[in-house]
Amino acid sequence: MDREKAKYIFNYYSDLFNEKEKKALKHYITLYKSENYDNPESYLQVSDQQGWISRNSEVLSLLENGYESFQLNTASRIIKDSGEFVFLNTCIKCNQLARTPIARQCHHCGYDWHDMIVAKFKFYSAKELNKGNFYILGEIKSGLIKIGNYIDLVITGVNLKPRISAIEFVNYGSHNSKNENNIALGIDELNTEQKEFLKSKNEIYLLLDILYYN
Repeated sequence: MDREKAKYIFNYYSDLFNEKEKKALKHYITLYKSENYDNPESYLQVSDQQGWISRNSEVLSLLENGYESFQLNTASRIIKDSGEFVFLNTCIKCNQLARTPIARQCHHCGYDWHDMIVAKFKFYSAKELNKGNFYILGEIKSGLIKIGNYIDLVITGVNLKPRISAIEFVNYGSHNSKNENNIALGIDELNTEQKEFLKSKNEIYLLLDILYYN
């Protein structure tokens, strides 16, 4: 794994750290911050009382070859154990990695894909409908959604942009009649764990981007 990808994963997927990695990072940050204090000994003493300094040999071993090595090893472990939750946001022109999972412009070649957002969709819930097919239910806030567009799920915590395979009009919540803006978007690319995760996000009302790719 190259340095850029390791840093990207380390910075934006810290929720996938295991407990030892979390403690190692806290330990490193505490020591790093102490260098900026006039009285670092006092700061470290307080930090030690807070449990921010580790004496666990397994935790400290993660840092023994330096911070960059720690980042690389942690990112590699995340890809191995939880790679399905990592979205590598690559430029569709040069295939280089963007700065963040939600970036819309490449800092390598300058290509901009902001104009690929064709609609905004307000997420209400996710469930299985019509003999087990999986749908995301919500409301079109702007634009037009078509089968073959893609829905950006990154901000929900599911790091995918799956293709929309079906669109159904639905009754939702307190609505007693069908509303053309209340729809269910069918997607086929999620595994069981990702489906259950989205089901647990009911009523969070996130605004999702609908994308068009040539």
